[in-house]
Amino acid sequence: MAVRSVIPVSVHSRNNRDLAPTEGQLDAVEWSQKERLRNAVKTYFLFLMINCFGAAMPPFHILMGTALFITTWVMTFEKYSQTHFIEGGSAPCPKCQEMIRIEKSKYKERITDCCAKCHEDVEILFKANPIA
Repeated sequence: MAVRSVIPVSVHSRNNRDLAPTEGQLDAVEWSQKERLRNAVKTYFLFLMINCFGAAMPPFHILMGTALFITTWVMTFEKYSQTHFIEGGSAPCPKCQEMIRIEKSKYKERITDCCAKCHEDVEILFKANPIA
């Protein structure tokens, strides 16, 4: 079963370091071994189906089949190794205090985003490393 947690973050302006950082939160999800395997198998079969359709195109058969075969294994391994991801979150912009919505993304300790209202480039940092 996926474990959901809330991670406190601080939001810094990338353009103007004089602005005080603001506080926000991210919703993180940690997958269990069973869910990681299920996600990897889904990815494998998705790319396998794409590969089968690609093999039906005569001009691109050799190049596309080989490239997609390698891509299938790379993407499956990458999906299996992904233990955490960011489901979303929000934090106020350091410049205009408008709430910035953080979308679903890979788990990274530094997330860059842009405020929709004032177009300030912001950097979202974890206050403490939640994965020890």
